[in-house]
Amino acid sequence: REENIHYAMLQSDSTEKVILISGSLPSHLPEIFKYPVNKVIYIERDPALARSEISPTDTFPGELIIANNDAFRYIRSSDELVDVVILLIPPPSTLLLNRYYTNEFFNAVKKRLNAGGIFMCSPGPGDNYFNRESINLYSSVNNSLAGVFKNVKPVVGNKLYFIASDKELSVSFCQ
Repeated sequence: REENIHYAMLQSDSTEKVILISGSLPSHLPEIFKYPVNKVIYIERDPALARSEISPTDTFPGELIIANNDAFRYIRSSDELVDVVILLIPPPSTLLLNRYYTNEFFNAVKKRLNAGGIFMCSPGPGDNYFNRESINLYSSVNNSLAGVFKNVKPVVGNKLYFIASDKELSVSFCQ
């Protein structure tokens, strides 16, 4: 959960507004609210899953919006700008999931980011050996991101993460 949030949030100069696409709210929100966040938009298509994620006694230091919508549609139709977008859907293994790793989606995300905004996704596990299929997949995601953002950095943790932005990025998290 920490890698899922901090790799992106540490890159951002401003963390006031964050979009979290999928992922577990009970485990990820405490990590997000370690930063000065005013608003989190959580996009989860399954309304039952989204409802089960929040307890009536949960309190948060910022505003939490739960959008029961398809993330691609939400990103394309929204006009609100945010500082960080974190995509925590599974790897691109089906047509439904593949569309979140395309130029079209990355362009739509970029339009929702403030200047210097950060986008992060994880297309698969962070193995220390990548077979030919993995290399092809990850190269495709990297190249698609690089076609939209000026800077793309891969980071291997428990998963392989791609951090993208038009601002300079660093992978020296420990410093």
